[in-house]
Amino acid sequence: MKTIFRTLGLSAALAAMLAVGGISAFAQDACGDVDSINALYQSVLDNYKSPDVPTFQKAVDSAKQFLEKYGSCDVAKQNADWIKANVGKWDARLAGMKTDAVRGPILKRFDDSVKAKAWDQAYAAVDEFMTKFPNDPYTIHVTIPLAWIGYQEAQKSNYKLDANALKYAKMSIDMLRAGNLTPKTGGTFGTFEYTCAIKMNVSAF
Repeated sequence: MKTIFRTLGLSAALAAMLAVGGISAFAQDACGDVDSINALYQSVLDNYKSPDVPTFQKAVDSAKQFLEKYGSCDVAKQNADWIKANVGKWDARLAGMKTDAVRGPILKRFDDSVKAKAWDQAYAAVDEFMTKFPNDPYTIHVTIPLAWIGYQEAQKSNYKLDANALKYAKMSIDMLRAGNLTPKTGGTFGTFEYTCAIKMNVSAF
């Protein structure tokens, strides 16, 4: 990564002498616009490490503009090569950041609702989570708690949650039988006190 410096050689001097209407051939050449090259590259450097989505988006946009405008310029080759080697990873990171910006608050709402025993809000949060992220591997860790919660509430003669509890119990069992799930540390599935240490526990729902 480097800043490109101007050099005035014979070709630049000739271009200046041959300028027509105050615009030289050199000035018309994007590869000769060193200030713009450096400014766009600096935009990448200033923003590509940011955890903020809009700021990181600016870095990715600047990187793509850099390659489009100056990717074939000899003077920008070193910087262009570095951007080419990283822009794919930045695209993937940006997509993940955008997902987390939506996913994180939903899961936090679920956690907060469970802690507060606000069951309706907990079920609503998971419904939204599964609608927006139907294939998310974390799903098993929110469906098991809802199955347990509904079962425990039914033991207190509160049958309001029965239908949802049965739905999520069946869903949990199906996912566990299908396999390819990632347990939490300790080999558990679920959240807070609503966990199963082994797969067979879930079949009791």
